[in-house]
Amino acid sequence: MILAAGFKEKVNPDKVLNYIPRWPLVVHHFCAVFCLGASAAYHFLWIKSEPVAKFLAQLDYGGICLLIMGSTYPLTFYVFACEKVFWVRNLFLIISTISNVGCFMLFMFPKFNSSEFRSVRATLFITLGISAVAPFTYLS
Repeated sequence: MILAAGFKEKVNPDKVLNYIPRWPLVVHHFCAVFCLGASAAYHFLWIKSEPVAKFLAQLDYGGICLLIMGSTYPLTFYVFACEKVFWVRNLFLIISTISNVGCFMLFMFPKFNSSEFRSVRATLFITLGISAVAPFTYLS
């Protein structure tokens, strides 16, 4: 028996996490590649035509949502790797996924990308950023 960090009881070494899944890192890298690819396509091809520029701007905004989601997956998954807090980890991952995918779908509407919704977009990005930090307030 060993005394695990952060726990007051002794932990059986056989119960310690031995397998580390890689899927959170794969999701993170996929989201980063999508975001940076969409941003590069927008900034490279925005002069092609106005409809192309509007569609690529939508993908650029949506890519930011996916990048926020993908960046929270590894941190949340690995920090909450203890069996006692699996439900907390899953709850934070579900909330993050639903809010970020919802924002991504919202950004795919052309009307939402007009200048009159600029403050709403900024508020959504700030909210998504704060929600990415929310799991770590649980730790303190």
